Amino acid sequence: MAKATPSLFGVQNSNRDFSSRDSWSKNKFNSSFPASLIAYMDSKGLPCIYLTMDGQGDVVKKTITAKELFGKSPLDPNLYYSFESAYTPFQPITIGKPPTVDLMLMDNTSTEVLSGYEIKLTTLPDESTHKLTEDEYGCELVIRMPSIHFLACSLSKVYKGKHRKLAEYFGKNGFGNVASYVEAAQINPQLGEISKRLNDLIFATVPSQEPFMIQPIWKTNGKTGILADQCFDVFVWSDMAFT
Repeated sequence: MAKATPSLFGVQNSNRDFSSRDSWSKNKFNSSFPASLIAYMDSKGLPCIYLTMDGQGDVVKKTITAKELFGKSPLDPNLYYSFESAYTPFQPITIGKPPTVDLMLMDNTSTEVLSGYEIKLTTLPDESTHKLTEDEYGCELVIRMPSIHFLACSLSKVYKGKHRKLAEYFGKNGFGNVASYVEAAQINPQLGEISKRLNDLIFATVPSQEPFMIQPIWKTNGKTGILADQCFDVFVWSDMAFT
């Protein structure tokens, strides 16, 4: 009997060789498994939960299909899954290298970039909530600098070519002339105003929000390693909701 080639459902074309043991390491599995999970859910007609922000700053639950998220059906033979890749659409608004994203979706025939996402595979419950009742379970999200870079670019692209609009929030008419944004003595007195200006900017950008981060849920029975009967789901945060 021939040996089966290791693979993940739906991830037909990618820059990862799943026959290699290294492709199943924790850091790589945490981004490749969620892509496969979305493909599997889509094959069963299950959309992802889409968390967006309304004009009052509240998070609103909607749904989003895998095709809307990826730009093509997850099982489309021309869909290419590029993991841990520089998100080239943000190069024009980045000094130096563009941010690296956990998953970038491309058209395999034209190399067109369709979309890109941060992925945070989270366990439910986490250390601080596993003793609570199930309806109070929570997840821990670890946010590092690449995520902030990607989020900043996501916000910036909305205002590309709209510098006069940005002047309402930044510069002489916005934060004012702070000599140094790295010296605490100069920044601390401005934090309240900076927070207000950023919130105003974010609220103004709500109509242009887009999917930004994929947060799959891996649910266990309490703190045990045993998967719950309803063990997997996928949440997608818009860029503005995530702020």
